[in-house]
Amino acid sequence: MVIGRLRRDPTRSVQRTRALITLAAISLWGAVVVGRLVQLQIYEHEALVERARQNRTMAISLAGLRGDIFARSGERLATSIELNSIYAQRDQVGDRDRVAELLAPALNMSRAELRERLEGDKFTFLRRKAPPEMTAAVRALVKEHELAGINYLKESKRFYPHKSLGAQMIGAVNMENKGLFGIERAYEQWIAGAKGTHFAVRDGFANVLGSRGAVMGNPTRGDDIILTVDWGLQYAAEEALRAAVTKSEALGGVVVVMDPFTGNILGIANYPTFDLNDNNNPDFRENQTNQAIASAIEPGSVLKVMTVAAALHEGMVSEDEIIDCQGGILAVPGGVIRDWKLGFQRLTVREVLMNSSNVCTAKIAMRMSPEQHRQWLLDFGFTSRTKSGLPGEVAGYLAKPGTLAWSGRTQQTIAFGQEISATPLQVAAALSAIANGGKLMRPRVIQEVRDRSGATRGDRLLFDGTPVGSTLVRHRVLDPRIAKRVALMMESVVVDGTGRPTQIPGYRVAGKTSTAQKYDNEAGTYGGYVAGFGGFLPVGDPRVVIFVAIDEPRVGSRGGHHGGSAAGPVFRAVAEAAIRILRLAPDAVDAAPTVVADAPGKPPQQTSPLP
Repeated sequence: MVIGRLRRDPTRSVQRTRALITLAAISLWGAVVVGRLVQLQIYEHEALVERARQNRTMAISLAGLRGDIFARSGERLATSIELNSIYAQRDQVGDRDRVAELLAPALNMSRAELRERLEGDKFTFLRRKAPPEMTAAVRALVKEHELAGINYLKESKRFYPHKSLGAQMIGAVNMENKGLFGIERAYEQWIAGAKGTHFAVRDGFANVLGSRGAVMGNPTRGDDIILTVDWGLQYAAEEALRAAVTKSEALGGVVVVMDPFTGNILGIANYPTFDLNDNNNPDFRENQTNQAIASAIEPGSVLKVMTVAAALHEGMVSEDEIIDCQGGILAVPGGVIRDWKLGFQRLTVREVLMNSSNVCTAKIAMRMSPEQHRQWLLDFGFTSRTKSGLPGEVAGYLAKPGTLAWSGRTQQTIAFGQEISATPLQVAAALSAIANGGKLMRPRVIQEVRDRSGATRGDRLLFDGTPVGSTLVRHRVLDPRIAKRVALMMESVVVDGTGRPTQIPGYRVAGKTSTAQKYDNEAGTYGGYVAGFGGFLPVGDPRVVIFVAIDEPRVGSRGGHHGGSAAGPVFRAVAEAAIRILRLAPDAVDAAPTVVADAPGKPPQQTSPLP
């Protein structure tokens, strides 16, 4: 029996081939899908999430929360408050003409200005850091008229509770909370804090659904700065200066108040001044310069103190030595030097200072060599920045002997404060060296820096690399005995000399008047005056040094442009405030009990004289 071969079914072979191809295709497709899923879910996951977040949210950068600035007595001088910024998502705003008409009055804008801001299809601020009453008015209108696209964002705004108090020293910030000038700018890195981000949520059509707080990079708070400034003395200095400048119709003025033993700056007053909260006022832009450190003036007769001190220390004169003042006229190369009052003949060195004789002071200076005289002024801190911690300080100027700028009369004129420029703070520091027994202190304005938890930041360094809060003696200038003798000579200026307007019953005051001529660089001549007075009290235990300069006092009593008449009353007013605030005990032998105010709102107490 013959068995035939089985015949293969061609139809089944085709079906199998197709199935294999289909399976391979499905497998390949599955592999591609799985591969893509792996790529998206693992390798590109973070990038895709970030892209989705960007599509779904609108990021707005927020400035860090600035630390506060305090006076040493705890008064808050600069702080931050939370306000609403009003913004529009323009592609959601319907009838823009209607919105502009309704909201412009509440936003304190013209209808045309608001309408222009609403042009376009992106985010725009309508009013940054709006006052609470403005925000409330806009909210009410938006709700009443069902206006779409108007939203609100919480932002921090700098606020200065005492308005103009210490304005040039404290400084201010711009709309982005960045320091513009003063301490706010100089210590921006300390105060500013770290930035954060606010996200507004959008739907698939880019419509803003609402807002929520920052989900990452929240703003952090910066450090607090505590100044050496005493709030009460700062206020007293500004009030006394304002009254004097206004009364005399002067161009302006400055007051510096210092502790002679620590170098602490207790107050710096400038006038004219401005409200730190009102940056739209022209005064805000025009009066930002801190004249105490950024303007060098010819100090005038207060420099006679340093000239006499140097000559005494060198043993070239004694305080009772007689100097011939030649009737108040001294011929020098290129002209003559005159006393403010002619007729002075033979005066002791003490009387030279007491009567402020230019001629006799020039003759005393000439006993030193030019190099020796100049070095003494450098030792008193002139022509070098004090490194006080205040920004914008200038060094001043004094020519060098042997150069073209040092003329045949330079040594005589610098003896009484001409042909040399210095800042008011430099003058106050030099006077402090007399008051404290001969040590030149570095003035300082930063007492302490604290982090957001209130802990002291010991790692904060000033511009010169020294730790914040450190007391620094730059060097010794005078022997303590010479400094004491000069202080007693300055006391005679107040008791019997040109400084009599600064006498305070019960207190021994040392001082020196200064009536400096102003040099006009354009005209090349002197014209106008700066009236000054510098001194300290109590002489027995000096606690406060005060220097006052009034720029071109124009009216007043006869001789109203003189230091004693124009600046003396300001010195006295600030000194009397220091007596109350610092509780200075009387030191005059015949002192009567003095009334001292404890604090605003509290009854005064009596302080008896020292035995």
